[in-house]
Amino acid sequence: MDRALATPEWISLFPLAKLYHLSSSVLDHAPIVLRMLPKPRGRKQKKPFRFESMWLKDQRCEQVVIDAWHRGLISAEGNVMQNCLEQCRSSLEDWNKKVFGHVGKKVAELQNKVEWLELQPSSTEINQALRSTRFELNSWLDKEDAMWRQRSRLNWFQARDRNT
Repeated sequence: MDRALATPEWISLFPLAKLYHLSSSVLDHAPIVLRMLPKPRGRKQKKPFRFESMWLKDQRCEQVVIDAWHRGLISAEGNVMQNCLEQCRSSLEDWNKKVFGHVGKKVAELQNKVEWLELQPSSTEINQALRSTRFELNSWLDKEDAMWRQRSRLNWFQARDRNT
């Protein structure tokens, strides 16, 4: 808040007030926001679980689901179907974080590796490493493509076709 514009009385009445000048690339003036209370600093809400279609392109995914389903069947408490689904959700989230990893980071890492290998003097080992790295990169690019296709469909379903 621009303290020069606020009187001492106003500041004492609204000590938590903040004034923000927003930028705009299309307007010839700057909109402002006056926030009278601080933003709540609550816990971040956990994102809802969504099965990622790109996981199906990884051979290990099927085993994660099979193992989780068996653990859900063994669990003796409550609804068996709910136990199995909860085990699958939990296992897939854990597997995604610890094993599968971030697709974009993996693609960038492999692209850097391909570029580095291409700069190396040619040898049988370098050619083999380049071939296998390109194969792995193409596999991850395919997974990334599946991810973006799924995201685009989700966005379309959420926003619907607004042109009609």
